[in-house]
Amino acid sequence: MKKLFITFSAIIMMAFSCEEKNAVQPLRDNIVRLKSGQSFGMCIGKCYNELIVENNSVILKQVERKERGGSDTESIEHRDNSLLNQIKADLAGFPKDKFLRLKDQYGYPDYADGGAEWLEIEFTDGTIKNVKFEYGSPLEGFEEIISSLRTYRLSLMDKYR
Repeated sequence: MKKLFITFSAIIMMAFSCEEKNAVQPLRDNIVRLKSGQSFGMCIGKCYNELIVENNSVILKQVERKERGGSDTESIEHRDNSLLNQIKADLAGFPKDKFLRLKDQYGYPDYADGGAEWLEIEFTDGTIKNVKFEYGSPLEGFEEIISSLRTYRLSLMDKYR
């Protein structure tokens, strides 16, 4: 019985210690993950580009389309933390409540291949909000952060052509 208790205790302790190691640390304040992307539905090449910031790492995810409207694609990910501190600084004081009140879509993103952009944020309470808008358009009240994230994304896209 004593061996069973010790074994059971060890299993419980390992389970809880694994949970702690996998716990996600906030990037800044109450933000766990950020995604800022752009896509063009009718293009050939790297038409989908998404900047993903999570777990203190920055990833540029790209999807390259081989033919217009085709399903032959290749997904590529580049890890590059050179912009991490700048992005974290830009997130200081992010207005969560104001962001959560935004509509899910503004304008006609990717209509007639005008392109689409989005900003998706996951917060420490598990809430995820994605806002999609026309490529290059401002998002009222979030112009600075959108502009910064766009610049970072384009910089990495240029670096990983």
